[in-house]
Amino acid sequence: MRVARIAIGLFLAVFTAWLISIWPPETIPSLGAEDGPLEMLHVCLLAAASAAYFAAYQSTRGVLKTAAACMTIGAAAACLREVDFDSFASVSWIQTLHHYRLHWVLLALAVSPLLLHAIRNYQEIPASTLLAFRKESWPILIASTAIGLALFADHAGFEDRSHIFEELLETYGYAYLLLAALRHAWLAEVDPALA
Repeated sequence: MRVARIAIGLFLAVFTAWLISIWPPETIPSLGAEDGPLEMLHVCLLAAASAAYFAAYQSTRGVLKTAAACMTIGAAAACLREVDFDSFASVSWIQTLHHYRLHWVLLALAVSPLLLHAIRNYQEIPASTLLAFRKESWPILIASTAIGLALFADHAGFEDRSHIFEELLETYGYAYLLLAALRHAWLAEVDPALA
């Protein structure tokens, strides 16, 4: 896991250097397109974060397990929201799923064991939420801030240029979410009382 965390740090450094080299990002119109490279990167980062939180769900207990269950559901739902189903126009069954919103039903079925765990252990959800405010949990705070700013940029309706900034903020937010997911199981080592 340490190697993965270092790899994410290197990714963020290289991504930032690349952004600086092409600044302003509007010079590459396809960069922030709905089916463009940043959207595909978002799907990959969120799928990896969902998988990492699921792995943490399987390897932890107590509050950490409940938090990992909730975060797996959130990351999987965000990943599904980022998928551009219009790019699968030639695959009829995917279009049927999307047209009838059945992809959300499939997600609900897939995460139902996690949801049941969270419901059964609802008394642990407040403590799970407080995990985000521990000093070891700084990546989730950065991820939340970046994603929140991206939502603000998306809904504030400034001008067309705000779309690329929304996409860039989401990229940083999802990368930090993946880092938080990889660090999640480590919290049990830092504080055995959480396990």
